Amino acid sequence: MLDLMKKLSEIDWGNLEAAWGVAATVAGFFAYHKYRRFTMQRLLRLRVSKDKCAVSLPTYRRHVFNHDQDLVLTREAIPCFSLGHLLSACSVEPRLISADADPNLDEIHIGGPLTNEYTNRYVRRYLPGLKWCATAGNIVNAHNESERMGNKMDLSFLEEVPEEDQVGFRIDGNHYPYRMDQVGLAVLVRLNVAGADTAKTVHLLFGSSTVATVAAVRWFSEKSHRNLRCIFGKKDRIGIFKVNEKGEKEGRIRWLDADKLIAK
Repeated sequence: MLDLMKKLSEIDWGNLEAAWGVAATVAGFFAYHKYRRFTMQRLLRLRVSKDKCAVSLPTYRRHVFNHDQDLVLTREAIPCFSLGHLLSACSVEPRLISADADPNLDEIHIGGPLTNEYTNRYVRRYLPGLKWCATAGNIVNAHNESERMGNKMDLSFLEEVPEEDQVGFRIDGNHYPYRMDQVGLAVLVRLNVAGADTAKTVHLLFGSSTVATVAAVRWFSEKSHRNLRCIFGKKDRIGIFKVNEKGEKEGRIRWLDADKLIAK
């Protein structure tokens, strides 16, 4: 017993405590990142393939170098970096798809129904209660731009309003206003889509402007793993939040009753 007490008295307890502290910190770091990866995987809810996902961006048809080509604007490609980081953390390969593809994969679409043909189709098919309120002049401009882009947009979701202060989204009869270059709106949609062969998960990330769309993608990619309501459960989700002119989120996300909004 005396020998044991002597050996214990010779231990450098200060160094031992520091070593335990470092070990606990390292273990906590790996535990957090493992949990974050788990929650991100739950967020994506990939059902077709666990290591691949289809991704689309808004494209613009232009005549360049003697050919008609589908171009992507730099400002709308920026969100792909944060989305790519999310997918990489989950060991998921993004498959960038063109507007005329029919991917047999789960899907993530960046851009609203004015600029992304996939978002346009899903909004018309599954969200008939979503209307984009705009003035007559802006609706004419949207039709002209769609024709100039050479895409296949159906703009029946646009709803004319007489005044600028009535501009916004109308979802299931509720109005969500925004002011151009002041307060925007970011929208996040998760759909459970029944395919011919298998079911898939489709995410739509867009906003009232490019800045708001970037905010939607960044929140989805960087912050959504902290929101359990967004992650867990098998129900469809629709979230909407305000964005200031700098693209910063303002206030809380409002989650809408998706069961009443999404057409099956």
